[in-house]
Amino acid sequence: MNNRIFRSMRTRLGLLLLASVLLIAAGCQAIGGLDFNKALIQSLKVTSSESKGSVQFNLQLNEAALDSGDYNEDEIGLLRLFSNITLKFDEMKQQDRNHVSIKGKLILGDKYNIGFIVKQDKETLVMELEGAKAPFVLDLTSEGLLEVTGQTFDGELTPETEQSLTELGFKLTDLIGGYAINNLPNPKGLKVAPVTESINGQQVSLLHASFEMNGEEMLAWVEGYLEALLKDEAGLKAMIKGFVQLMSDEPELWGVLGVENPFASSDSLDAPTADEIADEMAQEMVAFMKDMQEELKQDKQNEYLASSGVFTDALKLKASFYVDSKLDIRKSQAEVSYTDPTLAEQEEEGYYQPFTGFTVKVENEQWNVGGAVTADKAVAAENAVDAEELTWLENYEILGYFDENSDLYSLLKNELHMARQTYSAYSDDYYNPPIIVPGYITIVSLRDVGEAFGAEISYDAASKTATLYDALTDTTIKVKVGSDKAVVNGVTEIWPFPATKINGSVYVPARKLAEALGADISWEPLYEDIKELVIEREL
Repeated sequence: MNNRIFRSMRTRLGLLLLASVLLIAAGCQAIGGLDFNKALIQSLKVTSSESKGSVQFNLQLNEAALDSGDYNEDEIGLLRLFSNITLKFDEMKQQDRNHVSIKGKLILGDKYNIGFIVKQDKETLVMELEGAKAPFVLDLTSEGLLEVTGQTFDGELTPETEQSLTELGFKLTDLIGGYAINNLPNPKGLKVAPVTESINGQQVSLLHASFEMNGEEMLAWVEGYLEALLKDEAGLKAMIKGFVQLMSDEPELWGVLGVENPFASSDSLDAPTADEIADEMAQEMVAFMKDMQEELKQDKQNEYLASSGVFTDALKLKASFYVDSKLDIRKSQAEVSYTDPTLAEQEEEGYYQPFTGFTVKVENEQWNVGGAVTADKAVAAENAVDAEELTWLENYEILGYFDENSDLYSLLKNELHMARQTYSAYSDDYYNPPIIVPGYITIVSLRDVGEAFGAEISYDAASKTATLYDALTDTTIKVKVGSDKAVVNGVTEIWPFPATKINGSVYVPARKLAEALGADISWEPLYEDIKELVIEREL
């Protein structure tokens, strides 16, 4: 857990948002009869449960910015569409660490409501999307996943090895929890009180813990956590030594990975002992945490971060947890919000950000924790599509897997423009730039535009004829270097400038080429004398 925390801390602007996540999942000293440290460790060990929940994201749009002319119609449309997102999990069943099923929906404002079902076992993940013509299947075996990434796998993952690795995970949880979790300080303003709450329609007696913190308090919490970790030298050394011992005693792990155990004892006289390895790792960890402390100090002095308000009331966190007598977290609610305090300065400078703030809300409740749960089976239908196939397709080809009358198809085509093809080039490009010739005629590389649209290009040196075939529109274009005649689907046209060979590439009039391909064309000014040529079409 601590490695993930420290790595994330390096992201400066995300620093206090990370603190929010940590605080949401944080343990603390026992208060009001509730030991959050034990509850957190307990939650990491849960292997079966039933639950439901949601994640909501709201973006507060800056209407002045949207009306300023700085954003085009597509950008404004996407901002509005994704300013209100809800991911609902109506039914989640975790049978064990390998068998899970989820039913839910993705809601985008009041425009799109897309249902989904995910079923997973240790070998297969099946996803059914509302609007898809067939389910999608992903091979989760080591061989399958590595095949997707182009890697190889030589290990053998037997049921016995899987069980051994699962037990190893539990041991690591206990080991790391003894240091990383037990040193977590109390969030400021933590309150604990007994309550009765409805969980899946049943009234349950619980301990309710809640707190609120702003950006300044979250930063202080992170600083206090780092200080506590550094002071606990004995805990750090015990954790590192225990980790080294566990790793050296697990030949199955390294066998599965197909690599030599770096922690195994060696007969070499100059080989470091397990204690020496642990001491070196502990020293590196201490140095790393001290670096993080120094970065925090620098961040507090950073003018940009200070002006952004992340160290003030502009950033806020609210969290509530409901824990039962077995220390299982049965219900949780968390909200992170941010309001940009620099809006007045933006107005003075004439620069507008498209949003003024955001809110993220996460809710979850679970029951039958640790009980007998049966997840829906991950059985692929006969017409299921291998998800790996999609990685080799063009965006417009992927659309063919969805019903044209569905919300999902509309989202992909009309909002995300997956059927859009675009060629763009800048007037100062080094390689094949668009060129404006006398008469204010723009000429472009036939090959570059054709390839951007997925067309086939060929050139006959003997006749000096270039041929473009666009299968998507069944269009054939032939031009001859030095001639202003173009043959489009067998019909000869006179173009305003002859086909010209420049640095090995055949150039033709851009507007006539765009018309032949059913595309729109425009010059977009950028700055000074630099412009961008855009040729674009929707299939």
